[in-house]
Amino acid sequence: MTGEEILSALLKRINLDFKLRIADFDRLLNDKVYTLDDAIQEIQNHKRIKGLQQFVNCLSPQILGVDYVNNPYIPADRIEFINFERIDFVKRKRSFAYSDAEFGFVSIDLLVNWTATPINDAVFKIFIDFVSSAIASSELRKLKNLLLSLNKKEIEGGILIHKTQNNLDDLNTYAYLYYKQLLSGQKLALDRSLIYSINHGATVAFNQSMTYVQYFELYDIMNELNLANDILTRFLKVYHILEYLVYRVEMVDIEKKARNNRTFIREINSLIGKGQLEKELPLLRKNFAVIFSAELSTSHFDLNLTNSETDFMKLKLGLNQYKPREAASVSDLIYRVRNSIVHNKESEFHLTLTNPADYSDFISPIKKLIQKLEKGIFDKISMNDPQIGYGSSTIKLY
Repeated sequence: MTGEEILSALLKRINLDFKLRIADFDRLLNDKVYTLDDAIQEIQNHKRIKGLQQFVNCLSPQILGVDYVNNPYIPADRIEFINFERIDFVKRKRSFAYSDAEFGFVSIDLLVNWTATPINDAVFKIFIDFVSSAIASSELRKLKNLLLSLNKKEIEGGILIHKTQNNLDDLNTYAYLYYKQLLSGQKLALDRSLIYSINHGATVAFNQSMTYVQYFELYDIMNELNLANDILTRFLKVYHILEYLVYRVEMVDIEKKARNNRTFIREINSLIGKGQLEKELPLLRKNFAVIFSAELSTSHFDLNLTNSETDFMKLKLGLNQYKPREAASVSDLIYRVRNSIVHNKESEFHLTLTNPADYSDFISPIKKLIQKLEKGIFDKISMNDPQIGYGSSTIKLY
C-alpha cells in the first residue's frame, strides 16, 4: 500500500470506529471526489473525535510529504499496544519516547499531551509508523485501541514497534528501550506534582557573637538542597542535614562535659556504633526530641492529614497513627519516608520520580514535612541553638 492508500483507509476507519456516519464517506474517497484534505476537513467537524483532532490535522499529504504519500509503505515486522494495567507492567509505567532502526516506543500520555509540530518530531513519527503498519498489516484491533485511548485521553498504555524480526517479548523490549534511552543521556520529564518551590520562611540576622563557620559543612548541603527542585531529592537533602544535627547533639553534649571533667575519650567510645542501622532510629527519636522540643510542644509538625493521606500512611508506610506532638511519631514518619525513597529494607514501598501515581495521596504531606523541617532546622542554625551549637572550637585533653 502507498501512503495515500493508508491515509485513505485510516480516515475510513476513524469514520467507522467512531460512528461519525459521514454520508457516502468511503465512496467519495474511493472515487476521488474527496481529496485526503477534503476528508480530513469533514472529520475535523465532529466532536466525537475531539481527542484525535490534533493528529487528524497532521494527516495531510502536505505535512507527511510526497515520499510517504506516493511510495509503497513497508510495515513494521510487529506492532503491539501495551496496557500498563497488565500484571507484568504494573508499577513499570514510564513516560518516554524512543526510536531507532530496530524499535520504536511512545507512552500514550506523551501522545495525549503532544503539542509539537510533526516535522522531524519523534513522537509523531512513532505514531505514524504504528497506524501505518496497523493499516498495512490489518492489525485493526490494535489500531482501534490506540485511537480510542487517545480520544478518551486514557493514558495507561503505550505503543511498541518492532521494525525488524526478533523474538523479544514486549516487557523485555520495553525495558531495553527504557535503558537505552537513559544510557543516551535522556531523562524522563518531571511530573509537575513533584516540583518543590515552597519557601520555608526561615531567616537570619547577623549576630557578631555567633561563630557561623562551625556550620560550614551544612551550608554545602543547603546548597545541594536549593539545587533540588523535586520533593524526593529535596527530602533526602533535608534528612541529610537532620541526620548531621542528630549526631551533632551527641558531640555537643560531649564538648560540654569535656570543659569540666575531660571525659572526652570515654564519651567518644560511647558514641561509637551509634550510626549502625539498628541504632539509627532510636538515636533519631531521642535527639529529635532534644532539637525540636519547642516545635513539638506547639504542634509545629502537624500535617493536617486527610483520611486518604492517613490511609496511605498506614497501608504503604506501616504507620498506624501520626502524633505531631510526639518526637517518636514524627521521627518514625520521617524515617519511613526516607527509607521508601532509598528503598531501605525497612520499607518495600519505593518512592521514585517515575511512579508519582503510586503515592499521589501522600505528595502533599511530604511537601509539608519538608517545609516544616527546613523552617525548624534553619531557625535553629540561625539562632545557634545551644543543643546543636558548640561552645568551643577545641577540647582540652590535658
